[in-house]
Parts: sequence; structure tokens; C-alpha cells
Amino acid sequence: MTPVLTEQIRQALDAERGQPVKIVDEQTSRIYYVITAEQFETVRALFAEGDFDPREIYPLISKTAGDAGWNDPSMEVYDNYDEHRK
Repeated sequence: MTPVLTEQIRQALDAERGQPVKIVDEQTSRIYYVITAEQFETVRALFAEGDFDPREIYPLISKTAGDAGWNDPSMEVYDNYDEHRK
């Protein structure tokens, strides 16, 4: 059985603009997160059994850093931080 997305959750997803949505089960106090299928596929390797290769998540790290503003040209000063440190 696949549950149907409620209007309340849909509104929360729209408000979060692609970020995971935290949902609390009032009966059990358990916390769940609703993420897109694309986000799930990106992190699926973290949950897979077997050897984990950190290089598998480099694209996710790069996207997350970019979304946080690290791709801004003004951040280039940090590329040579040690050279500029007094």
C-alpha cells in the first residue's frame, strides 16, 4: 500500500522548497522526514550494505555546499585562506 500525499504535507513541501519535511507522529512521537525520490536515490548508498566509498556522495556534498552559497565568487578568498592569514 502506498499512502497518498495529504494537502497538509503538500503545503509543507511547497513551503520548504525542496528541503526535507519533518513530520511527527502524534501517537508515537516518532519523527519522519519526507524527501523527494531524487534525494532518496542520492543518499541510498549510505544505507546499502557492503563497503561504502565516500566518493559516491561527492556530488551531494558539492550540491549542498553550492546551495549554501559556497559557489559565490566572494567565497574564493577562502581557497587561499592560509596564504592570507596573518
